[in-house]
Amino acid sequence: MKKNQLWKRLSAGLLAGAMLLGLTACGGGANDPAPTQSGAPAPTAPASGTPAPTAPAAPEGYSTNYKGKTTYADIAEQLRADQTLDLSGLDSQMFKITGYAQGYNFDDAWFGSLAQMVNSGCQVVLASGSAQFAFNFGGLPREAGETEIRVGGVDSLTQEFADLLSGGVYNFCSGSYPSMIAPAVALTLRALEGGKLVDGDGNAAAVNMSHLVANSPEELEEIMTEDASGSYALGAGAVSAMMGADYSAFEGMVSNAGWDQIKDLKSQYASADVTPLSKSYKIGILRNDVTSDEALAYEAYLNELAQAMGFTVTFSESTDGNATNEVNQIQTWAAAGFDAVITLSSGSFYDQATTCDSNNMPLCIFAFHPEEDDLLDLNTLDSYLGAVGPAKYNEGEVGYRMAKYYIEQGSTDFSIFGGSIMFGAEQHAYRVGGMIAAMIEAETGVPCPDFS
Repeated sequence: MKKNQLWKRLSAGLLAGAMLLGLTACGGGANDPAPTQSGAPAPTAPASGTPAPTAPAAPEGYSTNYKGKTTYADIAEQLRADQTLDLSGLDSQMFKITGYAQGYNFDDAWFGSLAQMVNSGCQVVLASGSAQFAFNFGGLPREAGETEIRVGGVDSLTQEFADLLSGGVYNFCSGSYPSMIAPAVALTLRALEGGKLVDGDGNAAAVNMSHLVANSPEELEEIMTEDASGSYALGAGAVSAMMGADYSAFEGMVSNAGWDQIKDLKSQYASADVTPLSKSYKIGILRNDVTSDEALAYEAYLNELAQAMGFTVTFSESTDGNATNEVNQIQTWAAAGFDAVITLSSGSFYDQATTCDSNNMPLCIFAFHPEEDDLLDLNTLDSYLGAVGPAKYNEGEVGYRMAKYYIEQGSTDFSIFGGSIMFGAEQHAYRVGGMIAAMIEAETGVPCPDFS
């Protein structure tokens, strides 16, 4: 077993609690090329018709930083090293981080930390994980007329978050959509049909997916309507086109794609031919989140896609993010003659891949990107098809966009919910790194080269 797998197994049980709350749309890629354009919509001013207030400028030349770090990636790695955010770490004359909470302990101390975060004097709560925490556990009302505090978060684009948006307190919703998993299916079917897709260096695919953003119930309703049963944005025609594309075209279709690009793909391939498969493949879907709206949305999409394309999918019970449970499930599927596995379970990608490799079953990762030391080993395995989901760039981007949205409305005092930073989670650290990078950019006037 690789040296870092012990830590991953120890932390997996803790991370599973986060995943059960709909945090599947997370990642952290090893090699994250920064696209020239953002995959998320540009922030907009309030719809009231009055000009947005402007935050006061810092003295010219003031060196704003977080513990000496100024880029989103360096800040994120500092957060990971510390396993927390230091409220005194932000050196700024314009912005304050007034409160912070993290983890998923669900004990009295944890609930108390959430209440302190919300009541710390902030104008906005920025949540790197489930934004519902601020409402359900922090004591915030849902109606905008009952509090001046606003909340933005990264999670998923489902009805439960549409309900929050309708109240007006939660007004930045970002996350995953059901057919976001389509490229993982395309990579899997392509490999089963004898054509594993690799990049120019012979490595397995790495497809970076952007979080979509909605700032109103109407915007979220459009996304949910356009990506729903009977009319998914990335349907069987689009998946078939991905199966036949070379690496550059495949990546260009969906990598870092914003909502407009996804809608264009839907229109382009709505009536496209569906690739006939040589057999009815049996694909296992390995997961530790089985009950959230997000998990059920993925399940509905995969069932409908399987019926349209002529393969079958079987969904695991919760693995609890445990590497042993993951391996046991894969062995059970191998004994039953399954052809491939798509994993949404993050206990040990290395153990999953080696188990699949020993059983000649291709494995594709969805919603995560392996860390660099894992990726080097995974790319030596014929069974490893690659990863699809938000990479480190995308996680930093969504945090940056969220903070900038509120900064452009004049907000200067923030509380942050750090999610699983205390467990070493890469995706949550990079989201918070992006938040702080937006503050540094606004204060110094120096555009962030990654996202601007």
